[in-house]
Amino acid sequence: EGHITDDQYNEAVAEDLVLNPGTLTDNVGQFPYWTDYIRSLLQEDFDSDTILQGGLRVYTTLDPDLQKDAEDATNRRLRELNNPRLGSSLVSIDPQTGYIKAMVGGQDYSKSQYNLATSNNRQMGSSFKMYTLVAALSEGMSPETVLNGNSPMQITPTWLVKNAGNYSYGSITLRQGTVYSSNTVYAQVAEAIGIDKILQTCYAMGIRTQLQPYLSTTLGSQGVTPIEQCTAFATLAAGGVRRDAVAITRIEDRNGNVIYEHKDNPVQAISPAVAKAATDVLAGVLTSGTGRYANNLKTFNQPVSGKTGTSDNSEDLWFCAYTPQLATVVWCGYPDSLDPVIIGGGQSSTFVTSQYVWAYYMNAALAGVPRAEFPTTNETINYKPASYWKFVGGNSSSTTQTTSATTSDDDEDDTTNNTTNNSADDDEEEEEEDTTTTPSTPTTPTTPTTPTTPTTPTTSTTP
Repeated sequence: EGHITDDQYNEAVAEDLVLNPGTLTDNVGQFPYWTDYIRSLLQEDFDSDTILQGGLRVYTTLDPDLQKDAEDATNRRLRELNNPRLGSSLVSIDPQTGYIKAMVGGQDYSKSQYNLATSNNRQMGSSFKMYTLVAALSEGMSPETVLNGNSPMQITPTWLVKNAGNYSYGSITLRQGTVYSSNTVYAQVAEAIGIDKILQTCYAMGIRTQLQPYLSTTLGSQGVTPIEQCTAFATLAAGGVRRDAVAITRIEDRNGNVIYEHKDNPVQAISPAVAKAATDVLAGVLTSGTGRYANNLKTFNQPVSGKTGTSDNSEDLWFCAYTPQLATVVWCGYPDSLDPVIIGGGQSSTFVTSQYVWAYYMNAALAGVPRAEFPTTNETINYKPASYWKFVGGNSSSTTQTTSATTSDDDEDDTTNNTTNNSADDDEEEEEEDTTTTPSTPTTPTTPTTPTTPTTPTTSTTP
């Protein structure tokens, strides 16, 4: 035993030796931005030779049908708007797994390989108010807390904040201030709870970009990537459980041996009660606030919550919204410049750009899907009395109700940092308009949220 005969030896020596070196390919496949993203993740653990010629078989989370829906949605709306400079990116994540189901990184890979979904740090505008809302709820501020929503308002000696259109809302609740996307309300909330707590909330929910601790950040003056935003909004959809965005579920070597398998790693980033309360408040953004265009366009039967965001001068147009099944973030703007987006001769808004893309995609993605509900909880938030909060604009007793505001079309997102030299957010309750002046806020580049959770491998990609 353990020996071979002379005949067996001679036969083996005479046989041609066939190597399996793998195939060297530059083919980026049907979804080139996705393939590039997968390759960038592999480069963290493998050298180029192994990636290109090692015979690896990589299983990813992408759903080809949803990916096609996403590309069709972005391309359709861009064609309708007929502005060749306009670009759009989209990220869609399953909140229960963290799986990236669709990713639009750009419109024409042959012209630009820059992935707008994972590498494009753009100002968040009023979409950042979601993080301030979550931080405020976590600190015990009730959505029914009444604040002075008038405009303009001097928040600090160097920061004068205006609502979009300089509109004054009078005494309004935090809930209403969210629906209307009032800058003066959110600037006061940020000043009352402190920017550090807001940034801690950002990082807990999935933001990886290091943000500068400026109060004006609450109006969206700093930039992050769409994949970061999608991870954070998916955290709310999952009842406060964060799963970092997952792109790869399994890797096999050329012999079929599993050399990597994703393990679910959920983190309770915010309490279930806070997630539930925030989702409830953000539902009003769609039913009666700045996200109502998307709400009017939707044809599926699912609960939806979300937030619009428009940066200063309409350079960045965000719509971030979620259902129990999918969190989807859409960005529209000029990929190669910070010029205002112009549609029909005037500055554009999310009303006609990102909200349409979101609705087109979600209508296709959720067609025929049975209705589900957001997570519930028996936990409650121990809200502090109104007298606890000291707001720059005065407490409810010292504010005068001047109007019961309604949202109008030039109301997009009231997101403006007003200070003295600042750029921030324009949002859409008032057509998302930024009117603030604050110290120029640096945008720290960020690393795309890297995969760490899925539940159903979908597509096999061989980079």
